[in-house]
Amino acid sequence: MQNYEYKIFTDEGGDFVNEMCDPKKFIRLPMQIEIDGDILTVDENISQKDIDSFYDSIRSGVLPKTSQINQYTFEQYFEKELNSGKDVLYLALSSGVSNQFETANKTAMQLNNNYDNKVYCVDTMSATMGSSLITKRAIENRDSGMSIEDNFKDLNIFKGKINHWFTVNDLFHLKSGGRISTTKAIIGSALSVKPILIINDLGKLELFQSVRGKKQALRVLAEKFNNNVENEVDDVVITYVEDLDSANYVKDLINQTGKAKNIHTLPMSPIIATHTGIGAITLGFIGKNRKEMK
Repeated sequence: MQNYEYKIFTDEGGDFVNEMCDPKKFIRLPMQIEIDGDILTVDENISQKDIDSFYDSIRSGVLPKTSQINQYTFEQYFEKELNSGKDVLYLALSSGVSNQFETANKTAMQLNNNYDNKVYCVDTMSATMGSSLITKRAIENRDSGMSIEDNFKDLNIFKGKINHWFTVNDLFHLKSGGRISTTKAIIGSALSVKPILIINDLGKLELFQSVRGKKQALRVLAEKFNNNVENEVDDVVITYVEDLDSANYVKDLINQTGKAKNIHTLPMSPIIATHTGIGAITLGFIGKNRKEMK
C-alpha cells in the first residue's frame, strides 16, 4: 500500500534556505561539536552568541570536532513516527564525509523488522548547500502526492545532478578532520594557492584544481556554474563562513549569467564549517551529472 503521509528528516550537515524548504515540512536532527572539552549542540535554534563564540574559538587556534548522530538518537526520532503510523524518509549527510548514513541505515533495517511502517534512508552524497536542493525536491515530491517508495527512488537519481563547488582559505581544517590527505593539504595551501573542491559522484571531497588568490577562486566558482548548468535553474545556493562579501561577489557574477532565477546566500552550518575553516565559500545548483562536471 502506498503511503503519502510520511515524515522527512535530515540533519545539521546541511544548510537550508527557508524559501526553498519550509521548516514546517521537515525535521532537522541536531548534531554536536566538541570545543575544547565543551559540547555545542547545533540545531535550528542555535543562538548567534553561540555561533560567534564557536568562530572565536577557531580564530584562537582551537580545532573543534564534530560527532555523528548515534543509533540511539536515530531510534528515538524514528520510532516516534513509526509508533504514530507514519513512514520516515531520512536524507543523510553524504557517506563520503561521514558514517552517519551507515548508522541510520543499520537503525532502519532493525526498526523495519519490527514495524509495519518503514524507514527509508537516502545517502544524499551531499552536504551544506546541496542539502537544500535535495530537501526541496523531497518535499515537492511528497506534496505532489508521490509515495515514499517513489520519492526514495527519485532522490537517488536526482542526487547525481547536484553540483557542489567550493573553495576554502586553506586545506588544513579538512586535513585535520581526515577529509583529505596531508599531501593534498600541503600542495593545496602553498604559495597563496586556493583550492577548488567538489563533492564527487561517490560523495567524497575531491581537489578539482588550484588557482592563485581568493578573488580568482571566486571567479572560478562562477565559471563552474556557467560551464555546468544545463538550463536556467530555479535555485542556486551559496553558503559562506564569516565572509558575506565573497558570497555576494559570487552571487553578482552568477546573476550576470542570466541562468539563475533565485540566488540564495546563507551562513554555513557550524557542523561543516568545523571542517572547512573560516573563509569557505560553497556553491550548489542542479547541473550536469557529477561524473561529467568540468
